Amino acid sequence: MLSTTVFESKEVTPVDKTHIFLKGETRVRGKTHTTSGHFHLWTDGKWHLGDENKKDWERSQYAYFLDTMKDRHFVVDPTANFKKEAIEAMEAFVNEWTPNNAETIWEAHQRALQQRLDVLREKHQDAKKILMGIGKELGAARFELEQWNKEH
Repeated sequence: MLSTTVFESKEVTPVDKTHIFLKGETRVRGKTHTTSGHFHLWTDGKWHLGDENKKDWERSQYAYFLDTMKDRHFVVDPTANFKKEAIEAMEAFVNEWTPNNAETIWEAHQRALQQRLDVLREKHQDAKKILMGIGKELGAARFELEQWNKEH
């Protein structure tokens, strides 16, 4: 029996080496929704919807389903079968896409690491400023204590 589920990719965005955002159109038995999801590389070496360490119901929150009416998108809650088949089709797409796009994934991972470094550098600078302020307060408190001890 031929599958009646079709996923057509519109956007594939690697976030880092273990996370890909996917958006497209999924048609299941004649019904089409705009679908998107966050797919993660699991320890089995395959890409699946959501974080491997989450429960099934939590992972289902990583998929989004929209419908369009008069050029306006709105969130829909399709049937459980539609969700299941759409997610399977998107997972299959991601698992077929990734081997041919390793360089794109690596570039995204490098960008993610650079962004993380930038954030950590900024936090480090902020922490140094805070510590300098605390150092000044500490010095002032020591001076005040020494002065008090001299007077008493």
